Amino acid sequence: MKSYLPVWLLVIALLCGVTRAEAFEVDGIYYDLINEGAVVIRGDTPYSGDVVIPASINYLGDVFPVTSIRMSAFLGCSGLTSITIPKSVTSIGRSAFEKCASLEEIIVSADNPVYSSLDGVLYNKDQTELLKCPDKKWNVTIPNSVTRIGDSSFSYCSGLTSVTIPESVTSIGDEAFYDCSGLTSIMLPESVTSIGGWAFSYCSSLTSVTIPESVTSIGDEAFDHCSSLTSVTIPASVERLGTGVFSSCVNLEEIIVSANNPVYSSLDGVLYNKDKTELLKWPNRKLSVTIPESVTSIGESAFEDCYGLTTITLPESVTSIGDWAFSFCSGLTSMTIPESVEIIGNSAFYGCTGLTTITLPESLTSIGDEAFYLCSNLTSITLPESLTSIGESTFSGCTGLTSITLPESLTSIGRYAFVYCTGLTTITIPNSVESIGNSAFHGCSGLTTVTLSESLTSIGVGAFSGCSGLTTITLPESLTSIGRNTFSDCSGLTSITLPESLTSIGDYAFANCNQLESVTVHAVTPPEIGPNTFDNYGIPLYVPAGCKEAYQAAKYWRYFRNIQEMESSVETVLDSEARIYVENHTLHVENVDGDYWVYTTTGQLVYAGHAATVQLADAGVYVVRTSSLSQKVVVK
Repeated sequence: MKSYLPVWLLVIALLCGVTRAEAFEVDGIYYDLINEGAVVIRGDTPYSGDVVIPASINYLGDVFPVTSIRMSAFLGCSGLTSITIPKSVTSIGRSAFEKCASLEEIIVSADNPVYSSLDGVLYNKDQTELLKCPDKKWNVTIPNSVTRIGDSSFSYCSGLTSVTIPESVTSIGDEAFYDCSGLTSIMLPESVTSIGGWAFSYCSSLTSVTIPESVTSIGDEAFDHCSSLTSVTIPASVERLGTGVFSSCVNLEEIIVSANNPVYSSLDGVLYNKDKTELLKWPNRKLSVTIPESVTSIGESAFEDCYGLTTITLPESVTSIGDWAFSFCSGLTSMTIPESVEIIGNSAFYGCTGLTTITLPESLTSIGDEAFYLCSNLTSITLPESLTSIGESTFSGCTGLTSITLPESLTSIGRYAFVYCTGLTTITIPNSVESIGNSAFHGCSGLTTVTLSESLTSIGVGAFSGCSGLTTITLPESLTSIGRNTFSDCSGLTSITLPESLTSIGDYAFANCNQLESVTVHAVTPPEIGPNTFDNYGIPLYVPAGCKEAYQAAKYWRYFRNIQEMESSVETVLDSEARIYVENHTLHVENVDGDYWVYTTTGQLVYAGHAATVQLADAGVYVVRTSSLSQKVVVK
């Protein structure tokens, strides 16, 4: 799985979930109080030099034992040279000493019941797990007692060039050697059975690795961004390969799998599952593409970062393209997807900046989120009639996209679907679409014409915000709600007509629409709005005949200083031959097809239906609305 959430954001999110008192500082070290003990936390300023953590502290006259070091407490303290841990500390959080570039040693009290140290390296008490090697310690002898190289234990040790792992070790933890950029080779003993996720990610100098016959599992992205790796051999013992194990290995030329492996296979240096129905990884440096007809699916990240590929032909046997499958193939200029393909996964063509044209098959039923994200040179695309939805951020950042045809089969457009498609000038939303997601067309500054679906019931938050080229838009009669900020910053919008069906408009929906000259509302009952739905309350507000009082009384609508009633259409009344009148508190409605609605002047619904007569007990003015006219009647 790909994630671009920064580590520091994740750290903050996790820390915010901890119940804590206000942080305080004693002798240059920062603490929280939890469960009658003190925990070392990240300080307002980075720790540096030699830090000695005391066994206890005196705070406001009370003595508290120091029991733990919080997650990431010393993260990124580049000036820290050594840390001494007392026997009272029985818990050390994840990444506590990560990215401490000058850290030379970690010293643990001999009396500590949980942790120990040897030659400045942190271990558990019985030294069966290596927990953290200081970043500045480049020569490490691992004792034979160690059975596990712990998570992140050598991460960011940039000066480490080689390491000898003893035969006692059976597992390599997640991120164990993450970003050890100086590591050129590593020999894993025959005792190792598992290699964790991201274990050697970003080991950019690693040119070769021998995977022993004992290994049964290799975790997600274990060798991701190993840019110097050219060849890998997978033994018969490996039963599980995580996703993206060799992602972004830009110089990888071949992957060789033992013929005896029961799960995986290789052909011409390409990695497949055993029966070659799924293509798992195409080496980045392999530029000639011939995919066997047996393949039915292109696996996750299969062609990721294959910069040199310019064209790819998929066989007619392929039915699905996995997540991130062709992401960052920046040299790819065009692609025809065969008629057999039904599914395009999330981020499948993410960042394919050279892609100018792509042909989608009529068999396609699903396009994943961010599928064409940042395909900045894609100019046009026709979506097939089989497609029912467009996912989140599917075409975000496609700045070169000037036209797109949406099929009548489409029912929904996801959030951020066309964000910053600045080249898009017109869009027609087919009548099958019932909802437009949040920010779907945000920042489409070139958009001048939008035709909305007649079936549309809701427009999401910020859906057309920042569409500065939009001058007018007609909203369909089916629409019941407009979200917050939907048309904010549409600086070219001069008029807006709101349909009778509308019941709510979100706050700031028309904020910063500086050129707006009038607002026309056909709803007899004033829709709910916020205090900042509109900016300019000096422009005319046109409301249905007989409804001025209702709008003058309605919350926030009353801010409009120039509310005018629209006259009923005489021609419509005559053409329809409708006859609407009152006799003795009885409303008569003649020659009107379908339902009609009766409101008070404050917008309260009195009657809805198609009866020929309606009793109106209270004297006053009423508004009768049909599908084609609005008429006042008076009951005396």
